[in-house]
Amino acid sequence: MRLELRTEGGFGFFPGLAAPFVLDTDRLPEEEAQRLAELVRQARVFERETPPPPERRGDARLYRLTVESPAGRRTLVLSDPLEPELRALVDFLRARQRRARRP
Repeated sequence: MRLELRTEGGFGFFPGLAAPFVLDTDRLPEEEAQRLAELVRQARVFERETPPPPERRGDARLYRLTVESPAGRRTLVLSDPLEPELRALVDFLRARQRRARRP
């Protein structure tokens, strides 16, 4: 499974530094790959109806999440506040992104 997360907006957002974060489960330890697959399942990424574009409010963040798996490819555009299942998935990806940036 391959996931891509783009984050826009929010306090301290700098478009030039906002490169998308890509994570491939084939490159993760098995336990972490399984946890990520479970988070995608719990967030019901492939079962969700396509929501209308979120309304931008103040400094709310906008998340563009793309998931590619044997089930297909799906892109969701989300904004804060996120449902708990989506929040858990986005937080997992953002934590991995922070770890990847460390020297």
